Amino acid sequence: MRAPVPAGLEAARAMARAAEEAAGLPPHTALVLSTGVIGVPLPVDKVSGGLREAARSSRPREASTPHGRIMTTDTRPKHVAVRLETPGGPIIIGGMAKGAG
Repeated sequence: MRAPVPAGLEAARAMARAAEEAAGLPPHTALVLSTGVIGVPLPVDKVSGGLREAARSSRPREASTPHGRIMTTDTRPKHVAVRLETPGGPIIIGGMAKGAG
């Protein structure tokens, strides 16, 4: 019998699935991280809904950039991507962040 998955890990998995679906990515390709308040569960439904909405809508200035779509009070987008050559072929690791303000 498998051990139960802690609620925080299941929430992270649910948000990763929501990000993949919203961005049209293959399953198991997104990784989510949070620096939210320790011990306070993240509102997975709100985050998932926000990801879907961001994927559907755009502001003219950042219409083609997902990192631009999540900006609210930020003064600049926060994103990075690197390409790594591995024995199994190239992989790309990318990330974006949103300010908490």
